[in-house]
Amino acid sequence: MDKISMPKACISCDHYQHKGRKKDVVCPFGNKWDKVERTQFGGCSKNECDVFATQICTSFTYPVELMDVHEVPNRTFPLEPFQQVMV
Repeated sequence: MDKISMPKACISCDHYQHKGRKKDVVCPFGNKWDKVERTQFGGCSKNECDVFATQICTSFTYPVELMDVHEVPNRTFPLEPFQQVMV
């Protein structure tokens, strides 16, 4: 079986739990149906905060046997400010 290719961001992380979409002034995705740009967001069980799916932090972990991850640029600001947990 081939591995799934995912971005190296919160949406691919084991600590991420999806909650929905939020208004985002730097949304990286175009949206032709809704005038308000929205980005997926969820909770991070490691840092205990809400995060945009497109965020990147040093606590990133993923199922190596199932996914190949590729580097993506980080956001200019997080959904909620937080102190990253040291590993």
